[in-house]
Amino acid sequence: MFDFITFEEKIFKTLSHEAFKEWMIASDIHGFEVSVHETLLPFALYQDFLKSFSAHRMIFHYHVPDFIPGNEFAIERWFEDDAIKKHYEAFFYQLLQLHESSSVDYRPIITFHGAAHRSDNALHAQEATRYFCDFALNLFEQFRMPFALAIETLHRSSKQWGSNRRDLVSLVYDFDTPRFGICWDMVHDARNEETPVLPDRFFLDKVLIGHLHGFGDFEDIKKDHLPLWSSELDLKEQVNCLKHDQPKVPVIHELLACRCDDYEQMLQKDLLYKQEYLCQQATKQVY
Repeated sequence: MFDFITFEEKIFKTLSHEAFKEWMIASDIHGFEVSVHETLLPFALYQDFLKSFSAHRMIFHYHVPDFIPGNEFAIERWFEDDAIKKHYEAFFYQLLQLHESSSVDYRPIITFHGAAHRSDNALHAQEATRYFCDFALNLFEQFRMPFALAIETLHRSSKQWGSNRRDLVSLVYDFDTPRFGICWDMVHDARNEETPVLPDRFFLDKVLIGHLHGFGDFEDIKKDHLPLWSSELDLKEQVNCLKHDQPKVPVIHELLACRCDDYEQMLQKDLLYKQEYLCQQATKQVY
C-alpha cells in the first residue's frame, strides 16, 4: 500500500540507470508515479524502465506533468485553445504505448490537478475541469484504454479548482464510474484544516490513490514534498483511516528533488525511515 514513490528523473544526475534499477528492486518498491514528458527523459527510457521493473511485478501510475513550462496541460484553457485537447489526446496515447511495455495486468491511475483560477472565475475553472474529465473518460472508453482518472486534493493556496472535499465528491459522483475518483493528498488536505479531520464515507469510497510527503520549513518557508523524517504534520488519523478503510489503495511517497540538497541521499534516508514513520503514525488507533 505505501510502497510507491515518485519517479524523479533528476536522480540520474548522480546515479546510472542500471544502478537505480538495482536499488529500487532491492528496496522492495511496488511501483512509481511517473510524470512522462520528453523534456524529462526520452520515451524509450521510460519504456525500458517499465519493462525491467514489471519483470519484478513493479508498476507505473501516472501524474499529468502540468509543471512543464508552456501550458500544454493547462486545463483552464480548455474552452479557449483546441490545442489543449490534442496535447492530452497525444499524452494518453503515449501512456497507452508505454503501458504496453508492462508484463503486469493492472489498471494505471492518472492523477491530475483541477483547473487554475482567480478568485473571480472559479466557476469557469469548475466547468473546464468537468469538461476535461468528460473528454478523458470518453476517450478511455471509446478506445479501450485501461486507465482510471483521479483528481488530486490541493491546498487552497494553489488557486486551483478542487481544494475542498465537497467539490471533489460532487464531481466524481456526477460521473459515477469506478474509473474516476480522488487522489487523496493527505498533507494538502490536512493543511486545509477542514472539519472533521477525516473525510466522510462519500469521499473515502472514491479514493483511488493517495499521496504522502513531508511538510515544514524549507529555506525559511513552509513547503510541501519534503522528506518524511522532517515533517511537522501529525497524520496518525489519516494514515490509520486509509489503512483501515482502503487497504488496497496505492499511496505515493512524494519526495521531490527540488526540496533536497542531495536527492539520492535524502531518498535513501527516507525509504529507511518510512516504515518507522508509518509505525509511529499507527500508534494512535482511531478505530
